[in-house]
Amino acid sequence: MTESVPRRMWWVVEPIHGVVRAAIARTAAFSSLELASEEMAYFAGRAAPFGAAPAELVASSFYVFAPDHVRRSLPQAWDLAPPQSVLNARLHAVDELFWAVFEDELRSERIDRSAELINDAISMEEPLGRPVFAAHMALDWPTVPHLALWHGATLLREHRGDGHVAALLNEGLDGCSAVVLAVAAGATTAELARTERGWSEPEWAHAVADLVERGLLDEREDLTGAGRELRRRVEHKTDELARGPYERLGVESVDELRVLLTDLARRIVKAGLIAFPNAIGMPDMVSRPTVIDIGGILGAEPVESVKGTDQAEEVQARLDEPSPVREHEPVGDEQARMR
Repeated sequence: MTESVPRRMWWVVEPIHGVVRAAIARTAAFSSLELASEEMAYFAGRAAPFGAAPAELVASSFYVFAPDHVRRSLPQAWDLAPPQSVLNARLHAVDELFWAVFEDELRSERIDRSAELINDAISMEEPLGRPVFAAHMALDWPTVPHLALWHGATLLREHRGDGHVAALLNEGLDGCSAVVLAVAAGATTAELARTERGWSEPEWAHAVADLVERGLLDEREDLTGAGRELRRRVEHKTDELARGPYERLGVESVDELRVLLTDLARRIVKAGLIAFPNAIGMPDMVSRPTVIDIGGILGAEPVESVKGTDQAEEVQARLDEPSPVREHEPVGDEQARMR
């Protein structure tokens, strides 16, 4: 298995997990919690598997967010909505958004098969040393196939994210320095990164000065040769630490999963549910399809780009309509229950 497989699988897993950000912001299921801001909803939604966690635990585990940014949302969020209510609302919101994007296709065999393959890949992975992944592993798997697919994608994503934090720590990079280096590498923009991650101007300036002193940035805040090499090591180690689930699944099944997820991920992107550019540096698989054509990484033919008009307005219209009565297995609160 080549080293590129974990990274290229991340490109198609991330949009499927990432719908949760749009679900939190756009659906009635989550807005009913009446959390004070979108940032509070994000931190509560992602941290709820920990239980009523303090800001310090969440900032430590999420790593690239300014601790003061997290403290503006936690632990106050738990007074407005306890973790179990957040977990229930999160799953209902994802359900609502998936139906808006995929409609009756959610009943298809390929959704079932995608969920089955992801479960096979990740369900036996060791959670030690991976706190966000471990917290999500402690949740029951949803029984509704498309929610099991989303849950599995979230596990793969958080498994990789925890490994990335370990790689950053190994190179002596704190959260702000890691974000500054990502900006210097062109993965995202300074304005977006500072806004979403919550770093103050003094914190940002301190990180820049430290990286210049270490010889990783030059005076123009561009990467030096040493900075590029450090970034290469971090990304290589991140990929290496993310290999386990795909090695367990095997070459043929990874290739099958890649084909299934690529189309689903592209449709999510075309629906306008993932912002570009974004703070995590994920490439746009629709406007830049060559970035994401990963057929052939395991000996298969390339997956052709999905053509067509932007579906964002159509999906938003469905979300704005009163929720129809659907003939599918209902999403009960027990689907989000913690073990």
